[in-house]
Amino acid sequence: MRLVLDIGNSRLKWLSEDARTGAGSAHLHTPIIHNQNFLMAFKDIQNELQSAGRTRTVDVITIGSVTADKTDISKVCQELWCVEPTYVCSTSTACGVKNSYAEPSKLGVDRWAAMGEAFCQAQSAVCVFDLGSAFTIDAVNTNGHHLGGYILPGLSMSRDSVTGGTSQVMVDEEHFDKAQPVWGRSTNAAVNNGIIYTAVTLIQNAIKNLRLELKMPVEAFITGGDAAKILPFVNDLVRYDENLVLKGIKRLADSM
Repeated sequence: MRLVLDIGNSRLKWLSEDARTGAGSAHLHTPIIHNQNFLMAFKDIQNELQSAGRTRTVDVITIGSVTADKTDISKVCQELWCVEPTYVCSTSTACGVKNSYAEPSKLGVDRWAAMGEAFCQAQSAVCVFDLGSAFTIDAVNTNGHHLGGYILPGLSMSRDSVTGGTSQVMVDEEHFDKAQPVWGRSTNAAVNNGIIYTAVTLIQNAIKNLRLELKMPVEAFITGGDAAKILPFVNDLVRYDENLVLKGIKRLADSM
């Protein structure tokens, strides 16, 4: 059995597939909150596989990780399955996309995987929005050339910067889940709605500007843990794929 893992700053997404049948056998599983406790998170994977009766030996583990220290992850894989994991990384070219960075490996592997998957799905110019701990935007033209991107604070980070940087602004968590890109009529609403409004406006403008620059239609994709908060206000512009990065990691690994 092969495991493919997308390890973010706090969440782990994963799929399993029978190495004997390969393509088409991938099974997506429920994301796991890890908070850097990889032993507990990976034991959850082990328990889920056993509960589902999928007790075949794990032979291959492929990982895309944004965490800087991979030592603990590798150690846990060795402890539980006696497998040394393989890590995908950003390269100069992959999945039809050409990296724009002078040092390709410096581009976050999550962004690289998302771009590759989006481009392969669309087979055309794409704009990719990932709303996780950070809010990233990347553009790829119809020839697969990565035009560059933006990295901004994620929704929660933006919210924390307002509440943490001021002494009089107090915001409750509940209203954040109900925020809309409209005028706020309380401090709660003004902060939370402003964050949503900023994200929605950035998405709208990025798509519009890329279409003008390329003089052609652009397929837009949105993913990430906070994408659901934004999707109702941009769903006519974007294609939502919760597992875009995970699928991209698998695609990168398959192309190696």
